[in-house]
Amino acid sequence: MIAPIAARISILSALLVAALVAGCGSSGGSDSTPASSTTSTAKPKGKPAFGLGPHLIAPGELQGFAPSKVGAAKKPLAWLTLGGLAPEGYRKEARRLKNLGFVAGANEQFDPTGESAAQAVSVVERFKTEAAAKTELATQVEKTRATSKGSFVPFKVPGVPNSRGFDLPGPKSDGHNVVFVDGPYYHLVGTGFRKGDKSPPSREVVIAAVQAMYKRLHGKSSTSQPAPVP
Repeated sequence: MIAPIAARISILSALLVAALVAGCGSSGGSDSTPASSTTSTAKPKGKPAFGLGPHLIAPGELQGFAPSKVGAAKKPLAWLTLGGLAPEGYRKEARRLKNLGFVAGANEQFDPTGESAAQAVSVVERFKTEAAAKTELATQVEKTRATSKGSFVPFKVPGVPNSRGFDLPGPKSDGHNVVFVDGPYYHLVGTGFRKGDKSPPSREVVIAAVQAMYKRLHGKSSTSQPAPVP
């Protein structure tokens, strides 16, 4: 089992790549999804992500990976249980997200294109305000740090405002992660891989992917004002 990409305590005790990212609104590998959610194996052009597709990593932006599956939801509890996960234990967190102004979330999973067995995710949560998105980032980073047992290794992400980078090295696996806020959107991009992987993704690969997405978003239009959700 590959260790967490990033601890996502608000959804599960950890974001496990080997479990098809059973959290952060992932599809969880299940064919069953709750109401107000959707999953697909379609490539980005057909993402059923409630308008959040542009805020997910696009093909070619994350070196060594290709998109494989995406899931999305508009209601907090559906987001937390997306993929058929049991709702028990998530209602308190669903209330927190609702009170914070959660609008919708999307999660895309990536498979490696080379010899590496690593996996990756791109996650976005949209809130009603930028302040709420920043609160979410601070909450998730603090929870990740608190549960990392000293293995939280921060790093900078040049060129991306309101960003935090961190590695989560473990005894059997490692992970590189970047979280950032852009307008009312909270983003997470991460990779996870086993110790001993002959061609593991580097921290620089994740940073470059986030920089590419940020430039793409701002090259088209500002994200300071959220677009309507259908």
